Amino acid sequence: MLVGSGAARPPAVGDRYVWVAQWESGDLIRVDASTGRRTLSLHIADSRTGPYAIATTRDAVWLMVYQAQQVWKIDPRTGKVLARIHVPFDFEGAIAAYGENVWVECCQQGRKIEVLRIDASTSSIAGRIHVQWPSQDVPFALGAGPAGVWIRDYASIRRIDSPGGISKTITIPLAYRSDRPSLAVGSAGVWLNSDSNLVRYDPAKRKYTDYPALPVEVGTPFAVRNGRVWAAIGTSVVEAEESTGFLLREYHTNRLGGLAAGPAGLWGLTQDSLVSFPTRALPGVQTPIPAFGIGQPVA
Repeated sequence: MLVGSGAARPPAVGDRYVWVAQWESGDLIRVDASTGRRTLSLHIADSRTGPYAIATTRDAVWLMVYQAQQVWKIDPRTGKVLARIHVPFDFEGAIAAYGENVWVECCQQGRKIEVLRIDASTSSIAGRIHVQWPSQDVPFALGAGPAGVWIRDYASIRRIDSPGGISKTITIPLAYRSDRPSLAVGSAGVWLNSDSNLVRYDPAKRKYTDYPALPVEVGTPFAVRNGRVWAAIGTSVVEAEESTGFLLREYHTNRLGGLAAGPAGLWGLTQDSLVSFPTRALPGVQTPIPAFGIGQPVA
């Protein structure tokens, strides 16, 4: 499914649709997951001023709009904008959603950043979390999932939704750090990229485990959902068990710039196309999912 070059990565996967924020054209694109066809294209703003990052909850799509300095809540069926929430952010901003909460990382000033919690049911800001880091002017990553809401920089991670408040800074061992940090939160812990392979932090055991069988390069996309982890490695996507790292399947594809998992399956972004993969790991999806584009399982 061609979606054009310049898409913000990764896509967002909802119950029925896959969403792509097209940074170059300023459009928000909806693809029907069951047919692989584009069913909606909304022009949000001029090129390089509009859709910046995207997330989904059960009944809404949440879009960071750079020019407007807002987060938009969009009805996934009609494309109607249901709410506009003022959130000043910069190019280091990020968005994540889990359950009935949407988390937005914004407003970085030196070592301080602010993370906002938006109540999805009321479309209002329900909390503000101020975080101060030991380092300054570094990239941040934000992720939400069954194991909580986490942020990271180059050298450390912190949970920000703990009952007692923000957790203490958890140092990432030197061998597990990356100059381009990213993370994904699953049921077995927090997955991080290092400069060589994926690493999982188990909050219950306070332990890091690295997985040499899941090698990554700088900027390699990966995703976690329902006990599975996927990583785009070169021209393949590898699927493994989240709790053990045991390799399950491999899919041949073109090199991906984004990878996302949701109720409607596992989807990746190449330079200009959206690709689905016939994984059986996600409930509520017809098995197998038809493969659109070039994603095919290895026999």
